[in-house]
Amino acid sequence: MNLKQLYKSGFFLAGVLLAATAVAQTTVDASTESNLEANLDAQGDAPIKIAGVALEYRLRENGSDQYNKLVEKLAEKKLDFNLVIFPLTRAVRNLTEGADCIFPSSLNSLGTHFAEQTKGYEFIASNPVDYISMRVFTRQGEKTIAAFNELNNKKVAIWLGFDRNIYLQGINATVDEVASEEVRVNMLTKKRVDAIVGFTPDVFLAAQKLGVAIPEYNKSLSVFEGEGASVVCHKNAKNSQFIEQLNTQLEMLRESGELASILGPYATLVK
Repeated sequence: MNLKQLYKSGFFLAGVLLAATAVAQTTVDASTESNLEANLDAQGDAPIKIAGVALEYRLRENGSDQYNKLVEKLAEKKLDFNLVIFPLTRAVRNLTEGADCIFPSSLNSLGTHFAEQTKGYEFIASNPVDYISMRVFTRQGEKTIAAFNELNNKKVAIWLGFDRNIYLQGINATVDEVASEEVRVNMLTKKRVDAIVGFTPDVFLAAQKLGVAIPEYNKSLSVFEGEGASVVCHKNAKNSQFIEQLNTQLEMLRESGELASILGPYATLVK
């Protein structure tokens, strides 16, 4: 197993990440399908190539984070794969240029945020590892944000890959795009912004590392609520077999309690 990160990147899926498990799949055109089959034949028994999405607190080069530990555990189970870590956009590009799979991601995340890049491909996904959601956070004890229009006339720090045209259209806010979850939490704590847009559990993990109060959010406002972080692969026979084997191992880890132990107290496990 080879873990390599080309440069540090903030979280996902993020936008990867990370929307509901709806299967809005695009149709594979004839040339794409034939290329995939040709590549499959050429690969033979080669390990499954997974483009890992670099997440500041969950998946890093030589890290001991949650997803790092999960990847190591799955490798111990003799699953034949090779995971290389990239920043999000580069991971998606690798998925379209030779990688078999991407992790963590979801069918909906790819279809929503990377529709143009993944056009003409058909994907399959493993059972989700855990749930991820994007929330609007405020300082502990302050009024939470129940709707995006409540950000009007406020200072907001958002994830670098956050699409303003989808979620903040018509909102009159001063917006800072920041790649790091830790930096956003720090900006919120030091009152440089009124709110931040970030992911759970990443915001909690960043606050824990900084030793600051855990930011709060309004449960009525969520993007990607119930989004499962999965291994998403090109649809073909080899990858389908890998996904089946992976699902078996994930279920065993879930039933034994090892998955909960690996992912920690802030993770929301798929039941």
